[in-house]
Amino acid sequence: MSEIDRLFPDYFIMITGCLGCLGVGKILEKSKILSWFGRNSLVIMALHCLYICIVCEYIQPYFDSKIIYKITETVIVFALSISSVFFINKKMPWVIGR
Repeated sequence: MSEIDRLFPDYFIMITGCLGCLGVGKILEKSKILSWFGRNSLVIMALHCLYICIVCEYIQPYFDSKIIYKITETVIVFALSISSVFFINKKMPWVIGR
């Protein structure tokens, strides 16, 4: 087996992986939801850890099941993050440089 034959599958996988990533990027370029999350990711990333800590402190003692708690935590943190994005964009745009 020559060196080219041995390396060809690796190059093929690398090239198709790169082309696949570019293709997915082109398809998702038109997604309004991903575009909105991209424009507001600074607020979401800045506040989600704070919200997780708050939920962990005040909500976790009421749950016996870890799975149900994590689902509830995800929903609450998501709702608080989204509402924070709308509040900051509307009332305090200077916080994020707008």
